[in-house]
Amino acid sequence: MEWLKDNRTNVAALFLSKNIEVLGHRTGDGHLLIRLKDLDIVCCYVSPNIGMQDYRLEVDNIMNVVNNTKTIILGDINAKSPQWGGHKTDKKGEYWLEWINALDMIVLNTGQKPTFVRGNTESFIDVTIATKVISKRIINWEVLDMETLTEHKYIGFEIQGIKSRKEVRRSRTMVDWDIFRSKIMALSEAEQETEPVACTNF
Repeated sequence: MEWLKDNRTNVAALFLSKNIEVLGHRTGDGHLLIRLKDLDIVCCYVSPNIGMQDYRLEVDNIMNVVNNTKTIILGDINAKSPQWGGHKTDKKGEYWLEWINALDMIVLNTGQKPTFVRGNTESFIDVTIATKVISKRIINWEVLDMETLTEHKYIGFEIQGIKSRKEVRRSRTMVDWDIFRSKIMALSEAEQETEPVACTNF
């Protein structure tokens, strides 16, 4: 098992299953493109501490890597919109929605549970976005109730019809979360600013 990270080590992804074949990956500043046989995964992070002009540039760089009709975006985007939870849309959320509509993509968040909890503060800043082709094959999207060692919650879902090296039956109970958490702890000690992303059930 090996971590894939972006250029800034703001984003990291780990595949626990040996049945998933990673064909290649491309790194950017704040984003990571992972190419599987039947799917592109874009993991991303946009800081809340940058101005709107820089924020737009970050989003542009992320969305410009989407060139496959089978793409899913997993991101800590630090933007607000009722489309993925919450009660209002800010300028950052509006800009994301412009891109989402332009690429005819679908937001998969249900907005029922916050993805980020810090004390009494709750927010919906972790977003799952997919092209229409992939969105029709995603089931059981949910915010998971388990310890993550961060203020962000795990997001779990299943993608139907993704081919692996061999056919196996998959379920969330097969994910060894203890191993995943230990990997996050090890990475967190080495890279304090990294945002780990849990990609499960392919």
